[in-house]
Amino acid sequence: MGEGPLLRLKKLPKPPKASHLMGPGIVLAAMGIGMGEMVMWPRMALMWGPGVLWLALVGFTIQYFVQKEMSRWVTATGESFFQATSRIGYRKAFSWLFFFSAPIIYFWPGWIGTAGQILSNALGNPFGEMSWQIFAVLGVAAILVLLTISPVVYEVIEKVMTGAIITSSVLVIIVAIMVATPERVFAVLRGFVSFGYWVPEMSSKLFMPFVVGSIAYAGPSGMQQIWYTLWCRDGGMGMGAYMGKITGLFGREESVPEAGYTFDVEDQEEQEKWRGWRKYCNFDARVLFYAASIVLTFFYVLLQLGALSIDPNLIELERTGKSLAIITGMGEVFNQYLGPVASTAFFLVAFLQIWNTGFGVYDGYARGQADILYYNVPAARKIHLSKWYYIFLYGTLIPACAAFFIAKKPLVLVTMGTWLAAFAMAFYCPLLAYVNNWLLPKELRPKWYQTLWLVVGTVFYWSMILYSLSIGALPK
Repeated sequence: MGEGPLLRLKKLPKPPKASHLMGPGIVLAAMGIGMGEMVMWPRMALMWGPGVLWLALVGFTIQYFVQKEMSRWVTATGESFFQATSRIGYRKAFSWLFFFSAPIIYFWPGWIGTAGQILSNALGNPFGEMSWQIFAVLGVAAILVLLTISPVVYEVIEKVMTGAIITSSVLVIIVAIMVATPERVFAVLRGFVSFGYWVPEMSSKLFMPFVVGSIAYAGPSGMQQIWYTLWCRDGGMGMGAYMGKITGLFGREESVPEAGYTFDVEDQEEQEKWRGWRKYCNFDARVLFYAASIVLTFFYVLLQLGALSIDPNLIELERTGKSLAIITGMGEVFNQYLGPVASTAFFLVAFLQIWNTGFGVYDGYARGQADILYYNVPAARKIHLSKWYYIFLYGTLIPACAAFFIAKKPLVLVTMGTWLAAFAMAFYCPLLAYVNNWLLPKELRPKWYQTLWLVVGTVFYWSMILYSLSIGALPK
């Protein structure tokens, strides 16, 4: 399958039932809901009306097909998408491009900074103006501790992120139902199908980077879809069951092979198991990511409409681009309907959910960098994959804390990170189409319409990026 070391032949493990409760898709959903569904799309709807939600639906749909196609390669081979791009050839240029661009995108820890500001506001800024920076640094410390002491890193990732998304979702849905009126419900539903709706201000130099970033964050953005293949591998999906897992610094290291595995694609029993794995992956994408993301965006925008009815000044506050007025407004909805205790609980849950995004981002970042280096540089395999993971985790997060003290507000870091993430998505969509249609055996390849959505994603993301650049709209 392309260039590089040969894949060894093994039996495809039996798939679990398609109606499983959890899978790596829940990690993707939790990461998207932290900043996208909770903050960015309610902000979009607040400033320009629910009609903008059709852009979110298009973004969710593209990412749904991207997720399905990312899972195809890893379940068939046990290898990550980074390894797949190395098999394309050209001296592994594509995987190295991801390696060197990742620090540019993810050095800006805006998710953790935003979580720190929410917690600071909820507690009344106990350390003065420096409160959000102090809480952000503590948030980084918490990530490092949790990922260091866990025996198998993926297991703690799935548990923490699942707990956060369930807690926040239940709380928000209950209150959103309380503030719902028929007019608000129909306005939000209509927004998802208002195709072509556009407010001229969205195309301005000031707001276009935020629009591009929000579209990228209709679900997980940037390289998060690629990292999904790493979580699939550690989660034992398909041939990933034969690949070693990343373990904690104090855990027992597992053997990591030089390359992945494949199976006899002409064997009828293997074909049946393959169909079972595709059902599993499709459920992961359709229910745990696609449906959950759309439903929760619906409820968060309902909550935003309730907040706007209480305080119409939220629109102007959000236009500054440096405020978390939308979170404050949602907290006031909780306060009016359930009391101050519920409002504080919402702020704590919002902190947890957005911190949760950063938790997943930096785990994925460290996995991705370690994976590219370990599999592309033979000398790097003298150090275990798990050790490389921690080198990149600590080597990025600790220096990145400096960004908290450079930026005046954390939302600036978020806009920077999401705008840059759109470039990665525009770049990997065509690569994914190539990998699955030319490197995989024909029995395992996607249907034409699945590939078509990757082409749509390529055109969609590049169009937004190139227009933004053409008018000189850069994050500020």
